[in-house]
Amino acid sequence: MLLEASETFIYIVLLILIAIPVSSVFVSLYARLQNRYLNRYFIILPRKNGGYELHYQPLHGFYYARERKFHRMIVEAIRIFQMNNPDCMLVANTLTFVSRSRGSMPVQTPRPLLTFLRFMAYFLVLLNLANYRQVKRQWRIAQLIRNVHQSRPVYYVVVAEQLGELYNWSN
Repeated sequence: MLLEASETFIYIVLLILIAIPVSSVFVSLYARLQNRYLNRYFIILPRKNGGYELHYQPLHGFYYARERKFHRMIVEAIRIFQMNNPDCMLVANTLTFVSRSRGSMPVQTPRPLLTFLRFMAYFLVLLNLANYRQVKRQWRIAQLIRNVHQSRPVYYVVVAEQLGELYNWSN
């Protein structure tokens, strides 16, 4: 009985470990077919107002990206978006994207949706293998999960149609 339960648990864990990269590859391939793929970390989805929303979608599910690499990838994604869509607006609605000092606006979110958004943010933090390290004798993953738990969803304008509204992400 105990052996069957442990085998079932192992099968479920293996299924999850296989399903994450496979589903991520399918979502990225679909985005590429729809011409919404920016790079191996970011895709865009159209909004009702004609603009686009930036989504974090690692190509292989699990990934290894420290802060500098992540910043480099987001700057590259924004540059690709600007080349392909010079007159469109790009926004992000997120819990963990950038600091609060970048002109963000808090978003009113119903509690069930906030719980779901936090769960998805925890999931993305857990998928980043670079977070499983210690920084100043504290685990990085614990710090990030604590930050996600304490944060509220915010709305960022990443690229605006008017030049005066364009945020400089390269600094």
